[in-house]
Amino acid sequence: MNIIILALLFFFVFCNADGKSSKNELNILIDSLSSAEFDNKYRQDEVFRLTQKMSKIGGDDITNALYTFALTNKEYGDNAIIALYAIHPKDFGDWVQNGQKQFSERVWKAIARHYEVTGYKWRDTTLTKVIIDNAINMSNDYLRGHLLSAVSETASFAEASRIYKMYETEMDIDCRCYIFNTICRYKYAEFDSILKNSIENYAEHEVINYWLENGLKKYDRYDFLGQLITLQIKLKDIKDVTKKAQAKETLGILCELIPYLQQKKKENAPIVLPLNWTDEE
Repeated sequence: MNIIILALLFFFVFCNADGKSSKNELNILIDSLSSAEFDNKYRQDEVFRLTQKMSKIGGDDITNALYTFALTNKEYGDNAIIALYAIHPKDFGDWVQNGQKQFSERVWKAIARHYEVTGYKWRDTTLTKVIIDNAINMSNDYLRGHLLSAVSETASFAEASRIYKMYETEMDIDCRCYIFNTICRYKYAEFDSILKNSIENYAEHEVINYWLENGLKKYDRYDFLGQLITLQIKLKDIKDVTKKAQAKETLGILCELIPYLQQKKKENAPIVLPLNWTDEE
């Protein structure tokens, strides 16, 4: 059976390059996707080639087959969801919303990674909401981190407020990095209070280093210069040898960040995003 599938894939992917497919050819592609062989491991390359071929053809039958595969195949459904985006980019958020309760962790990871690797060049309000909904309820730390990372650069103020509410109960370091990075985007009293306390307490140097180097710099937060300079002085004066290594790492970031922000302040550059920001940058 495996040999037959490989032969079909070779024929359709390499020999039928003009993108035109008859009804019979479509049926063969769809039937190939539903093969029991794809319930087994080590079929990644075959599934990838098949779903990519199907994404170039499109159409309702192909779309339905890919969607069903994304919902039901725990091993390779991630390939189908990305192929589905290629066919229906504008409706992708709706597809994800409808299937969210049935998607495997592999599919969710693919959705999040696709959002990231495209450089946040697209924004889908429905998809962002669904990702945040699932991040809030996701028990898997690793996957929750992927979901939070995916929306950390695209969340509106209302969405950032939902993510902010995770702060008190979130224990995973990576997830906390993305929460802090998200709220850096907006100048808001509650957000700023958490950020300032984080700098002053210097309790989570991995988290602080991440959002200093990313969010605080990206959004020109020179309104934090006072806290940053105080932290720099404090870290230079650390005597505890067990803390010197992490202090040195943060000082390296501050040595570049502080002059950068001082220059932005001289330029009177706009800081952060307006609270009514809802579209892509």
